[in-house]
Amino acid sequence: MIGRRVRSAPRERQVEIGSWVPTVEEVRARQMPPTLVFIRVPEVKAVKNRLHLDVSPIDRSTENEVSRLLGLGATRADVGQGADRNWVVMADPEGNEFCVLRTLVQG
Repeated sequence: MIGRRVRSAPRERQVEIGSWVPTVEEVRARQMPPTLVFIRVPEVKAVKNRLHLDVSPIDRSTENEVSRLLGLGATRADVGQGADRNWVVMADPEGNEFCVLRTLVQG
């Protein structure tokens, strides 16, 4: 993510993506960028996700982003989307689905 930091806290079993130290100007302007915190829990997934993330690569092709995510432990997921779609449905190692959309790279 452009302008965002990724902080991993293995002992806390969490990963935080965002700007958790905003500037005074950002607070005054109420321009707080979103922060996502992912926390590993002991329970297995029991129901459909209540949150769905779509990501668009900004520095590589969709295919290259899918390959990168596969290398990090994600898997392709079939939720009935069909083979003719221009997005790729994936799941993280715990089974949470997300989509990789078209790249935003110009060209």
